[in-house]
Amino acid sequence: MKEILVFGNKGENLQYKTRIGVYSIIFNKKRDQILVIRTTRGGYFLPGGGLEEKENHEECLQREMLEETGFQVFMGEYLGQAQKYHLAMGKYPTLNHAHFYMATLGEKVQEPVEIDEEPIWVHISEVENLLFHEHQVWGVKQAFVKLGI
Repeated sequence: MKEILVFGNKGENLQYKTRIGVYSIIFNKKRDQILVIRTTRGGYFLPGGGLEEKENHEECLQREMLEETGFQVFMGEYLGQAQKYHLAMGKYPTLNHAHFYMATLGEKVQEPVEIDEEPIWVHISEVENLLFHEHQVWGVKQAFVKLGI
């Protein structure tokens, strides 16, 4: 079994809660930009998020995309998984176990539910500097490798 890459530092004497997440890497037609979520707090993240009870990866990604962007999404090839130790919201010890997928944007079917988040396109050269989590940068780099970028 392939070892899972782990990012972040595990603090001593902290009780970490594992949160399984599913994230999409969506390119524009030219493959020179990817879709990211910008928060009103100034953070940048890949579209996606945590699995809810009894959801599979595809259901999670579809729900998260509707909430964050209002768009349908079509899940593509699995790119891999990575973990990151961090303090969610600056205070909750969390181990994010992230699964990354190539995906394609579908039709806009509703207005986004998340009012403090905005979907934007960013040039692929900006991804490494913008994305908040290193394991999400790793996921994007897996997509670059897959596409020969």
